[in-house]
Amino acid sequence: MREIRRLRLKSSSPSRRSGYSTSNRRKEGHEGRRAGRAGARVSEPTMGTYKYVIELWRKSADKARHLGYKATQAHPVPSSFVLKQEHGDAWSAGSKSLRALAFLGAGISGILSFANLATADEAEHGLECPSYPWPHKGILSSYDHASIRRGHQVYQQVCASCHSMSLVSYRDLVGVAYTEEETKAMAAEIEVVDGPNDEGEMFTRPGKLSDRFPQPYANEQAARFANGGAYPPDLSLITKARHNGQNYVFALLTGYRDPPAGISIREGLHYNPYFPGGAIAMPQMLIDGAVEYEDGTPATEAQMGKDVVTFLSWAAEPEMEERKLMGFKWIFVLSLALLQAGYYRRLRWSVLKSRKLIASASSPPSRQRKRQAGRSRVSEPTMGAYKYVSELWRKKQSDVMRFLQRVRCWEYRQQPSIVRLTRPTRPDKARRLGFKAKQGYVVYRVRVRRGGRKRPVPKGIVYGKPTNQGITQLKFQRNKRSVAEERAGRKLGGLKVLNSYWVNQDSTYKYYEVILVDAAHSAIRNDPRINWICKPVHKRRELRGLTSAGKKYRGLRGKGHLHHKARPSRRATWKRNQTLSLRRYRAALDQISE
Repeated sequence: MREIRRLRLKSSSPSRRSGYSTSNRRKEGHEGRRAGRAGARVSEPTMGTYKYVIELWRKSADKARHLGYKATQAHPVPSSFVLKQEHGDAWSAGSKSLRALAFLGAGISGILSFANLATADEAEHGLECPSYPWPHKGILSSYDHASIRRGHQVYQQVCASCHSMSLVSYRDLVGVAYTEEETKAMAAEIEVVDGPNDEGEMFTRPGKLSDRFPQPYANEQAARFANGGAYPPDLSLITKARHNGQNYVFALLTGYRDPPAGISIREGLHYNPYFPGGAIAMPQMLIDGAVEYEDGTPATEAQMGKDVVTFLSWAAEPEMEERKLMGFKWIFVLSLALLQAGYYRRLRWSVLKSRKLIASASSPPSRQRKRQAGRSRVSEPTMGAYKYVSELWRKKQSDVMRFLQRVRCWEYRQQPSIVRLTRPTRPDKARRLGFKAKQGYVVYRVRVRRGGRKRPVPKGIVYGKPTNQGITQLKFQRNKRSVAEERAGRKLGGLKVLNSYWVNQDSTYKYYEVILVDAAHSAIRNDPRINWICKPVHKRRELRGLTSAGKKYRGLRGKGHLHHKARPSRRATWKRNQTLSLRRYRAALDQISE
């Protein structure tokens, strides 16, 4: 729209004359609107959409004329265009002609743009090479080793005089195109500069299998001097380094022809449309009969080009056959794994996923069965929701619970060591321990590392008596659940620990859920069933062994004569037994004093 506003044609409207005031323009606009159908409407001097399209079309036509395109007589380029808005019929006819001209201009612009793109691509990569059906391009196809041998012969007799293959050794040909004896004899024909020897001098020796193909020139300057300034590229990776690879090399070797009319090639260059620019310093080397194959294959230009391209493809990618074979093996193994996974999901996992857990209560006694025998309808005892969940947790080794616990344990490991929960994982256990789903109650999950504890001494040395010299294999006196309650209590100082229970474990951690109560909340202080915890005597009850886990490690769960020493605590019992209490007999003392 900005370009539309900028592009304006010269108009003879009186509103553009100098000295024509704004009030006069407004007045004339009102008069024009009052005229309506009787008079002609005042046209805005700005350019409309169709006029903008015409201007773009005119620019593209001028560009086409500059590039050599000649407009036909049926669609001449208009020198000027004046757009006037007349009555309905004239305007519809004009709009149709404008649409036709706009479409024509857009088509010409598209053709020119595609022509420019094609010209740029041809200048960069040369003429587009045709695609040839190479036999080793298939997924399960391999190289033609006879063609590799013939291609090496073509390279050795035709290409090796100018081009090097510095990344290929003679031993690479063993088992691919030649036997080991043939390759050794071929390598022995060349002389390699080696050394230094014991006297510090370089010497020449016959080639070995580990030697690379010989270099035709000593350095790049010698190669350019011998080839008129052009540097012959190394052919080790030529099919991977050039655009369109094998097709380009084959088209280049077989694409020499006379230059067309109007194109002149300077002396020392040769015309090849597949080479970028069309002029190449290398002359046509593949001529019919230039090489006599050992197996009697006719040495035509196309046959030699195919063989040498196959040899160069193998040199650039010698591991292709092994890679395809390995890929086929992996596909086969993964197919078997897919079938096994499908079988497992269909016949194993689907059964577990769709399993319905039904827990039935114990059957009524025999007397009740006799009483219910005469009844028309026997009522089966049902199981509540909390009883159902409790039965699930009692059977932790079932397939369902093992799967759920494994998935939940993976989820717990991704979370912090102390995390708040929106609801307890075991609602039946939490309710039995005093949890209520109301304000003032909160549940946290705590992670505790399993195993023993090491003695925290410097350098692992205890400078004391042998009874205290253990470092490892020490067992903490308190249980893991008590440790979880302690950590939750220290983390949340404003809450009081009510109880806790086990939820999960793995090889490294145990996971507990701790129920905490806000003693300052009105819902807790006004509830007679839980407001006992608001008393000061229950401060830090998890650290003083007043919770269920604390009473367990204190030994207060047992009863009888074997647990007398555990009450009120083992330390209190020891202190009482170790203290000698003597009472004075005051009457005897009074007599003595008298």
